[in-house]
Amino acid sequence: RKPHPARRYGAFALVVTVYASWVAERTGATASTRNRARPALRLPSTPQGARHLWKNKVPKAERLDSLKMHFQRLQSKMAQTQTWKNMKPEAFCAAVEQHIETEFLEKETEEQISGRCHKVLRKLGRAMRLGWEWELLDLEQASSNVSQVELRHVLQRLQSLGPQKQAEYRRIKAGDRHGPASIMRRELGTASDEDFIPSPEEYSTAVASQAMTVWHRQAMALAQQVLKDAKVEHLLDIGTSFNPLRHVFQVTAIDVVPGDDTVLVADFLEVELLDGLKQVQLDADSQRVTAVPTEHFDGALLSMVLRALSRSSASYKWQRREMLRRAARCVRPGGVVVVIERSPLGVMVSAPFQDQFWSLARLRWRKTLRSMR
Repeated sequence: RKPHPARRYGAFALVVTVYASWVAERTGATASTRNRARPALRLPSTPQGARHLWKNKVPKAERLDSLKMHFQRLQSKMAQTQTWKNMKPEAFCAAVEQHIETEFLEKETEEQISGRCHKVLRKLGRAMRLGWEWELLDLEQASSNVSQVELRHVLQRLQSLGPQKQAEYRRIKAGDRHGPASIMRRELGTASDEDFIPSPEEYSTAVASQAMTVWHRQAMALAQQVLKDAKVEHLLDIGTSFNPLRHVFQVTAIDVVPGDDTVLVADFLEVELLDGLKQVQLDADSQRVTAVPTEHFDGALLSMVLRALSRSSASYKWQRREMLRRAARCVRPGGVVVVIERSPLGVMVSAPFQDQFWSLARLRWRKTLRSMR
């Protein structure tokens, strides 16, 4: 058999990590997914083949049983973490009932209060779908003491987290739409439509807030495992805002709008790539990266970077290709480039994996992963 054309170039290996398609639906990627009708929530079939349905508006005597059925359905179908899957339905549903009765007991009927309780659980289901489970519990790791979590505080966060997340998503989308240059002009006060462009602090804070989401943790865990399997020690993390893998690898992290002190300032599409360097070069005055060494790093990571390139530019697909080419140049022969995106990579750069682009970029597809079930 003829060798793969990329082998003639001392090919690098390309590892592609793609989010499951329904994660794009969760973040409101398209109008068609947002408006799709939701299936009726049902419990699994009983041994006799019958199905249990709960009613939303029931008297108080039937309320807890109805809420428990609804919550158990969320645990079996929506929950992504063992913490929520193992939570006791009785305790959580009682907290929901008490939370609603405190505000509406003297204003509404028993059936209306039951309907409001189920509305809270539907909101919980949407939060689970979007990966906010750890943020609802206000926990940073699975080993945290869940028994000390105040359920009433969880319900309060459930009410406030949605508007907060929506505001953060708007800042991220606005920043990606206008590009990093516009964000930096906003800091200098020279942006023409600054009301619609986030400041560097707002943008980096919004991006860093994604670190707590379940999907981000799962994607990072997959990327980390791939990098470890490839025996990566020195990693170039391109476009990272908060450098999530700094405690795992020796990381050189760069971004136009850093969100952490360990991230160096650089636009990877514009920074100079030089042969023979042993480390990145910095400007003595501004601490901006002026040059990055080629064939130096064991691996490179681009997490949600390609999608952030401004689609308002007519050349955004060329910029995506150039980003991959430059990442490949910085990685030693035999190293890996890990790409985390929510869309197929071949579609994002208009180049199927059989396309000549990959061999010319000295990249060879290795495998595609999914970060979600």
